[in-house]
Amino acid sequence: MTITHHSKKKINHYSVYGLHISTELLLDELIRESGKADLTISKGKVPNFLIGTTQSCAYFQVKENEFLTRIENVGSFYAIEGKEIIYDPYDSADYMSIKMYLYGFLLPVILMQRGRFPMHGSCIEIDGKSIVLSGASGVGKSSLAIAFRLAGYKLIADDLIALNDYWHEGLKAHYGFPLQKITVDTAKHLKVVTVGLEKIPGEDKYIIPLDTEFQKEAVPLIALFEIMTHDGEEVTVRELFGGEKLRCIIANTYNVEMIGTMGLAQEHFKYGTELSKVLRVFRLNRPQDGFTLQRQMELIINELNKTGT
Repeated sequence: MTITHHSKKKINHYSVYGLHISTELLLDELIRESGKADLTISKGKVPNFLIGTTQSCAYFQVKENEFLTRIENVGSFYAIEGKEIIYDPYDSADYMSIKMYLYGFLLPVILMQRGRFPMHGSCIEIDGKSIVLSGASGVGKSSLAIAFRLAGYKLIADDLIALNDYWHEGLKAHYGFPLQKITVDTAKHLKVVTVGLEKIPGEDKYIIPLDTEFQKEAVPLIALFEIMTHDGEEVTVRELFGGEKLRCIIANTYNVEMIGTMGLAQEHFKYGTELSKVLRVFRLNRPQDGFTLQRQMELIINELNKTGT
């Protein structure tokens, strides 16, 4: 297949998750950026297999600083040393599928190869600082992030949150994609107009493109709020400490299952341990049923104001 979404050999420069990307691909979902690239994405031939693999299965192989995967009906992808992605699409591949695997699968691998373990959740800016809203799929973190945005706060990232390399300069969250996903039920409750919005294929969700409501700079990260549900009627928040805090950070890493597969479990544990020293972590329990977004926002703001975090 000849991909028609190249820019005819023109090199495009983008930025996402703190990575500066150089590629011939047109990646309109990303923010354009100038400057020296630290990641290149190019079309080319990839190895049939990796010699000396440490982990392998039917669709991927791993060795130190190398990751090779083949996706049915899409193509092969090869990530090298956190600096390069080579993709070799199949004839049947469509352009959007290629981009989705680059965004959702290969970029996280690149971050992990670079020693950065992204968090899973939504990240919003509150008064010049940022917090992560994490939790299991479907627990309501994206809905809460939308409620915060509608209340005047800016989104930094949705789904994957990448942190900075050098913590001695202060912990920061890098911006992701300038868009937000919203379910049909949440849109109805928050009175968000979905006419004209793109619907995600196979899902009961729409994509909301953002401009001024999106924070296009890295922001100091101060807290993580893990959202869970319970059978009670009240929303509660409590701060976590010690082993419970560390387990929460580890569990809310993006694609945490892949980390062991890549042979990075020990590095991930050390990363989480260091992160737990500088990041406050809370658990927010909300009722299983009903919309309590306003109350959740109130309690989160209250916690951040208690000690001037």
